[in-house]
Amino acid sequence: MLLQKDGMNSQHLRLAALALAAFTATACATREDRLAAWRDRCATDFGLARGSEAHGLCVMRHDLHRQQLLAQSPQPAPIIIPTR
Repeated sequence: MLLQKDGMNSQHLRLAALALAAFTATACATREDRLAAWRDRCATDFGLARGSEAHGLCVMRHDLHRQQLLAQSPQPAPIIIPTR
């Protein structure tokens, strides 16, 4: 593998591109879909055994972090439709 100036090789770049694609694909996913994706990621990427306390904490932390980000984002103004 060839190293680039900043020390990242092509495998790291492919992994980053894959992570970005996964993030983009999950933007419209249901909460259950996102949790399933995090269960998989915590198990495969981080090596945590499914069903273990560490695995559950990993999934929970990512879900809570996402909920906190959503709570901090500005909410759109309501649309008021006049009635006759």
